[in-house]
Amino acid sequence: MSEALARLGITRAAGDGPVDFASRVAEARPDLATPVTAVTSAYIAVNYAGEDAFPALADAVKAFRLRAIAS
Repeated sequence: MSEALARLGITRAAGDGPVDFASRVAEARPDLATPVTAVTSAYIAVNYAGEDAFPALADAVKAFRLRAIAS
């Protein structure tokens, strides 16, 4: 997701956590707020909460890519 956003001119700052970055993306590109929030939520579930959310993460990334490509 970071690479796709960088192509759109949105880069992650060194100190950005996932929620901070998602907030900045949503502010800069409201049209991407929903898919970015979904990816971020699934990422947090997988990496921080230890949940088995890989299918949800994959689905969220796919939805984000489709939206980003359409932008």
